[in-house]
Amino acid sequence: MPNRCSEADIHTSIRSYAEVLILFYDHTEAEPENNVPQVIMILLELISLVPEIHEDAVLAVATYIDEYHMTPFDAFHAGLVATSGERVLSTEQDYDTVGLARVSLAPLEEDDCVVAPLG
Repeated sequence: MPNRCSEADIHTSIRSYAEVLILFYDHTEAEPENNVPQVIMILLELISLVPEIHEDAVLAVATYIDEYHMTPFDAFHAGLVATSGERVLSTEQDYDTVGLARVSLAPLEEDDCVVAPLG
């Protein structure tokens, strides 16, 4: 009897990959408990991501965790920004370290503030 899984179109979303990486992240040591790139490659071979562009984002996530020691949350933001060509809105300077375009949330100087009139 054939394996039902091999006949089905099995896929998941990027959220499931985020859950797995958070599960594998040791919060007390602030580092992953497993070889993240290897785990991601195995998962991508077993279960595809929809939409397909998210596969590139997840591969970028694995790189950011492995090479730059980012947390899973920061790595996911970075991976999505890197593969979409967008900018990230954040105070987190790790995004600068990996070369992403970042819009700072730092407080503006009083002279920089523009207040639109109401009404």
